[in-house]
Amino acid sequence: MMNVIFFLLVVALLGTVSCSSPLKYDSIFSFGDSLADTGNFLRSGALKFPVIGKLPYGETFFHHGTGRCSDGRLIVDFIAEAYGLPYLRPYLALAKGEKVEHGVNFAVAGATALDAKFFYDRKIGQILWTNDSLSVQLGWFNNLKSTLCSTKQDCAKYFKRSLFWGEIGGNDYNYPFFVGGNVTQLKALVPAVVETIAAATSTLIEEGAAELVVAGNLPIGCNAVYLTLFQTDDIRAYDKNGCLKAHNDFSKYHNSQLKLALQDLRQKYPHAKISYADYYGASKRFFHVPKRYGFKDGSLVACCGGGGPYNFNNSARCGHTGSRACLDPKAHVNWDGIHLTEAAYRYISMGLINGSFIERERDTGEGEGGGRDGGGDHGEGGSRRRRTRRGQKEKEAKGEGRGDARWVPWEGGVGGGEKKVGDGGISVREGEEAAMGRKRWRQRQQRKEEVVTGKRQHEVRGLRSRRCEVREMVGVTVPAG
Repeated sequence: MMNVIFFLLVVALLGTVSCSSPLKYDSIFSFGDSLADTGNFLRSGALKFPVIGKLPYGETFFHHGTGRCSDGRLIVDFIAEAYGLPYLRPYLALAKGEKVEHGVNFAVAGATALDAKFFYDRKIGQILWTNDSLSVQLGWFNNLKSTLCSTKQDCAKYFKRSLFWGEIGGNDYNYPFFVGGNVTQLKALVPAVVETIAAATSTLIEEGAAELVVAGNLPIGCNAVYLTLFQTDDIRAYDKNGCLKAHNDFSKYHNSQLKLALQDLRQKYPHAKISYADYYGASKRFFHVPKRYGFKDGSLVACCGGGGPYNFNNSARCGHTGSRACLDPKAHVNWDGIHLTEAAYRYISMGLINGSFIERERDTGEGEGGGRDGGGDHGEGGSRRRRTRRGQKEKEAKGEGRGDARWVPWEGGVGGGEKKVGDGGISVREGEEAAMGRKRWRQRQQRKEEVVTGKRQHEVRGLRSRRCEVREMVGVTVPAG
């Protein structure tokens, strides 16, 4: 199922990389659901969805089913590659007494942040894919931890070179939505989900985690299963990209609450590095202009399915009788109606690796990413936004209020953008072209066009040693480590 918040305790943190002093990380610890699961669900029995262990799942890269809910690699795979680490072993694949060197994946497809009891108490527990919720995964981590370190000091030293990556929470909403819940009802659930994720993050820090990345929700209103289940003739329900506005707004609401919770944790644990991974902003780019990123068959219709406007048919889902996979998965954003393709995950990963969609402090900008195409404080133009906020604070200290500040279209610079008016001054958040500069923008566009036309198909190896060049590698297939 579409699992939308991921909680990776990885042994290294995605962020700004120094060319003169390359980062060295020894391990990654991943928590989450099907966006991160590399085989736990399959090894637990996969009674609800056994087809993920067979083709066409895994056909693009592994050429066989691995338990990943995609045609190939997931975000956590690309992160491991970027740091020169092997793909994470699923926890349930470990042999008794097996030595762990480079981390473990605890994520389970279908998992929720809230315990399964919460859903059984509300009479919808029977539709859960798994009972291996976040608390169960934390239990697995504690079991493994005893084999890695024995004292608090030893664990602090061991985990200092580890990154914890977390992605979970999407299924807490998927299950109720899929049985008829509406946005208003589900909003009441957000505080409990966010509190559970924050509590798990706190637990990991107490156990010695020093660097953590917590991911937000994807734009579920652009997902084929949502577009199918909540299809309507009311054109006002859709945005200009064909996505459901109300459900995307719900994703943004969850993300905003999660970011507030992470800010509280930063104040409580100033020694820990806690980052927010903006999955929404990183993916919204190719939902907005899919062909620019090589998705010539669009972003809303699933590659693998059993027909229908969005190629999602619950009675003939991908891998089941009556379904078939498209010939070119990399031309699609959506894989099976619920999950994304390897190509889509690769673009999201690149946005995280180069820091454009990683936030390490609270972003006061509106929407996801703090800009027209996202980017937060760590992408191009981030320092400009930080200076803008410092200037605003100075104005407020002098007694100048914000007034009725609002963002309006702005056509200045190379690529336009938006400006804030009515706050005693003018703040600008530029478009992507203006932020990157005319020359770099043209270079990047040329590379994207080469991907679309097939002129640049060679693989780039040694990504770990070239992390500082990753901004120039958008659109290039990241090879296996």
